Amino acid sequence: MKLFYMTDVADLIVSEGFGPSDRAGFATPTARGGYVSDRPVGMAEGALGDQMLEVLFPDTLDLTDYELTGDGRLWGGREWCVPTPVLNSHASVRQLDGDEADEAWLRSWLTPLT
Repeated sequence: MKLFYMTDVADLIVSEGFGPSDRAGFATPTARGGYVSDRPVGMAEGALGDQMLEVLFPDTLDLTDYELTGDGRLWGGREWCVPTPVLNSHASVRQLDGDEADEAWLRSWLTPLT
């Protein structure tokens, strides 16, 4: 499964992994993981930066328990709060360059929300 994570510390995450919830890149100090989504999220929707990471999980990994649901979200995509140990042990993470990020944004606008 390909998901996205927006941050202002992409280099740090790529080199060292996702850190504890009190480290930069998490939405709240009480978050128990990283907020990943099926499409890029802008800063107006709560992203903490404009650097885009692609987060790849094996298709065999079940993320159902981490999916966020409800009406409180500002955008219509799917979102998960995945615990840091799961992110670091199961996800492959890379920063998308400018052209790749632009393409991801474009695809997100052209793909109907589910």
